[in-house]
Amino acid sequence: MKILLFILLSILPLAAAPSSEQAASYMSSLHQDSGGYKNLANDPLPTIAATNMAMRTFRYLGIELTDTAIQKDFLLSRFDKSKAAFVENGEKAPTVLANAMALMLMAELRMPEDVHAVSARDFLVANASTAPDIYMAVAGLAVMDLAHEIPASWIKQMMDIALSEDSAISQYDKARAIITCMRTGLNLPDYTLFAAPLGKYFSTLVSKPFSEDPTALQEAYTIGRALVMIDARSNIPLPALEDILSKHPPLAALYRLSALQNWQPKLHGQITVAICTGFAPVGYRDATGEITGMDADLFRAFAKANGYELEFIEQTRFNGIWILPARGIVDAATSGISKRRDRLTPGIRWSYPYFGVDRSLSILKSNADRFRSIADLDGMKIAVTAGTTGEKDTHERNPQAILVPYDNEEAAIRDLLAGKVHALARGDVSNRWDTRVYPQLAIIDTHPMDPAEEFVVAVASERVALGQKLDKWLRESRSNGELDKLFAKYLQN
Repeated sequence: MKILLFILLSILPLAAAPSSEQAASYMSSLHQDSGGYKNLANDPLPTIAATNMAMRTFRYLGIELTDTAIQKDFLLSRFDKSKAAFVENGEKAPTVLANAMALMLMAELRMPEDVHAVSARDFLVANASTAPDIYMAVAGLAVMDLAHEIPASWIKQMMDIALSEDSAISQYDKARAIITCMRTGLNLPDYTLFAAPLGKYFSTLVSKPFSEDPTALQEAYTIGRALVMIDARSNIPLPALEDILSKHPPLAALYRLSALQNWQPKLHGQITVAICTGFAPVGYRDATGEITGMDADLFRAFAKANGYELEFIEQTRFNGIWILPARGIVDAATSGISKRRDRLTPGIRWSYPYFGVDRSLSILKSNADRFRSIADLDGMKIAVTAGTTGEKDTHERNPQAILVPYDNEEAAIRDLLAGKVHALARGDVSNRWDTRVYPQLAIIDTHPMDPAEEFVVAVASERVALGQKLDKWLRESRSNGELDKLFAKYLQN
């Protein structure tokens, strides 16, 4: 009863499907008072590996834990200071698997890159040598954004396997090698070379009864991940979660099946994009209620050119939108995001820049003689959108101004028009737009950032080929003027 209460009080359903609720209930039976999870109900001990799989399963099922302190405590209890590494529960010495899984769990729990992460990294670099070990090590290092600190010998070994024509090397081994290379940021020559053989083998795996063949499920999970990363297309006839849950499976089986179900739309060519709709003309809802704007038009054009089925995931708040791809909630996030040091997040990659913007202030025309620059706004209220570059820039340029943060720019504009704030700090593209919509507004204090501010897209790091396709399309479209044509109607004075 205690365990069940923990689950009921700790989870917030984001997509309350009956199968998700049933899976969450089943996982509660595997949860222990220590905070860890067991792989099977009759296992003697909870493990780092099972706890990592549990956290990922919750994410794949659309269930977010509201309090993970107990899981963090469990993980840190497995850190052996004398060995400067993680030791799996029930084992006496650290292993590559335990430390790789520890890094993955740290990423799921959003823990900082501290002494525990650095120690696990050092252990992996010193001890991983076989292909299976390297695969696990890079998986852990990549999710904590440490994959740039790996031996060159690892990359060579995995590249040799990925490109080998030796028939003795299985598609499963090739898939792990391809995934590893892509996680390190290494661009393989041509992803299409791998799609057909991996897809063919994948079809044979998913036709097997997974509840009776855990090896087939493990291989299907790995090859499915590779297909998602190379942006291949494949059909996945999967059993329902309810069917596998009725057999009281290992947590590992539930984890792999939930991952495959989560990837199903991606393997059918769907991309999901988070967009903030309170940010005209970059992203907003028009008079008919349709999501529109510069970034919406950009992604519709990209999807059409590359054969994707596009789904926008609307966000009413801008702050933190770039984190959503890292959490696996969407494939990409857009809304006039600029790449900044404080936004560098493990689990995302930044696209090629597609639009340059200056900073500026909107004021009431009636105040034009009073406010000529930001220096005139000492002690005045300046509206900013929380988490934006405008908030940071305004504070740095006039610390004496009173910043009033908003989640939604539409509310800020209403308050500006009502005289409740004295100015609104935004990119010049948005302020110019609003002077067209609201003739009583004027723009002052237009200035560039140093370095220049440019919009980019945050893409889930595991959607490697998707990110590369987007980069190629953005580069070509910016160079040949297609983006200028696409944006022209939003930029008219």
